Amino acid sequence: MLKSFVDQNQCKGRTSTGLVASSEYDAKKEAEEFVREKKDKKCLRVRHIDDVIGKGVFALRDFSKGEFLLEYAGELLRFAEGRKRMKDYPLNLGSFIYLFSFKDKQFWVDGTYSKQKGKYVNDAAPKSKQNNSVMKILEVDGVPHLVLYASRKICKGEEIRYDYGEKNLPWRKKETKRDEIPKETKWKFNTLH
Repeated sequence: MLKSFVDQNQCKGRTSTGLVASSEYDAKKEAEEFVREKKDKKCLRVRHIDDVIGKGVFALRDFSKGEFLLEYAGELLRFAEGRKRMKDYPLNLGSFIYLFSFKDKQFWVDGTYSKQKGKYVNDAAPKSKQNNSVMKILEVDGVPHLVLYASRKICKGEEIRYDYGEKNLPWRKKETKRDEIPKETKWKFNTLH
């Protein structure tokens, strides 16, 4: 596994360049290794937040902008099968299905039964302070994978969040109070085009 070259003081108010020389750290190469191994970084932890949000993923160390975080792992599905599953999943199970386009075709990644941490990364509005990562498509051995990279410095203890790409999610409506969001709203319908 590649060593991460993070200045551990970067989130304590000191000036930092973040990553050392780019030749020493290759985020894409690190992502490919984790995807092939079907593993998550040990420096990320899934933790229960509350009964409305459910679980979230938290950093156990500082991350630099551009650093690979984790994969949104799951079963790769063709468009029709993914749409069928969206309809068939019971609300109490929750579904963690991500729609994306790759080489002019639409696919879904169904992370519902995945044991990896990516499915627990929560939504953040595009310009919110909570938004600290970005989802990208990474082709590994001819297969598309969804991976998250830090879009800014992430401090130890901070929750990892990214923009799901959907404007009309119930928790994004300003007039919606936290206790008005049904507890069954555990689905994650994400899009990446």
